Amino acid sequence: MNSMMTTFFLLLLQRYEGTARLPRSENFYWKHEFSAILSYIQANYSCVKIRDLAERFHYSERQITRIVQNCTGQSFEALVTRLRMERAALLHNTGTPIGKISQDVGYATISSFYRIFSATYTCVPAVYRKKHRTT
Repeated sequence: MNSMMTTFFLLLLQRYEGTARLPRSENFYWKHEFSAILSYIQANYSCVKIRDLAERFHYSERQITRIVQNCTGQSFEALVTRLRMERAALLHNTGTPIGKISQDVGYATISSFYRIFSATYTCVPAVYRKKHRTT
């Protein structure tokens, strides 16, 4: 399911890239590689690091940071956190233990996951699961 969703988003991004009207400024021009960078982040949100992106796409870490900021309007950290939390929010439809979900979305400690999840959704994961459970 995860690989199908990744494929879907990659296809959507490729199709949208051709029709999107992106703001152009003297300091920012859209390049095809930017789509690849964003797709890579989307597919690898649980373990992606700026250093790895810089090496993979042959940009400096500072350039990667600027590209992400200019393309998404978010910092790299905010984008990755949003992707992780969106995936974690799907926990309400699974019986997967919260600790496993925490690991799967890329958090080394469950306390970090709880802190960020609670800040994002204003409740702990178990309460979120109860509120949003579909029967």
